[in-house]
Amino acid sequence: MCSTLIIPSVPVTVRVRTFPHYTLYDRHFILRNYNFIPILDYVDYRKKDAISILEDEVGWRYYGGKHYESVYTRFLQGCILPKKFGFDKRRSHLSSLICSGEITRDEALRELENEPYSRDTMEAERDHVIKKLGLSEEEFEGIMSLPPKSFWDYPSYERKLKNKPYTGLLRWVYRNFVK
Repeated sequence: MCSTLIIPSVPVTVRVRTFPHYTLYDRHFILRNYNFIPILDYVDYRKKDAISILEDEVGWRYYGGKHYESVYTRFLQGCILPKKFGFDKRRSHLSSLICSGEITRDEALRELENEPYSRDTMEAERDHVIKKLGLSEEEFEGIMSLPPKSFWDYPSYERKLKNKPYTGLLRWVYRNFVK
């Protein structure tokens, strides 16, 4: 459980002492005691067909990208991740479309040459996000100019496991025999 109640638009000044996460034991217990059936793997799905059905029958409109229905996810995926971390989520989204045979690699590369979304929209959303986060322009630029941090910059049991000589063997056994 989180030790702090987070209320939107109220600055949080209390440090979180613990953060719940799965341990290897928890993961093993969950995988061992539940049967997961990947039901969506049995559905014939084509993105273009799904979009046309949603538009025609429900009146849905395409937002211009995967998960772009929210201002915050669009700004994160279209601006912050590429600029600060050099990570463009469109690559993985397009990769899945290539693997399913819906588009070609050349089409995906052409799509990646374009901006994630329009500069005007990005600037308007930038101002909105900065305001909602309670940051000044200088604070936001300061955060964006800091060197990026990774998973390894924070404590976790993963580092302990990575340095053990038998970890690779345990992972192999788990993947091949426990599942």
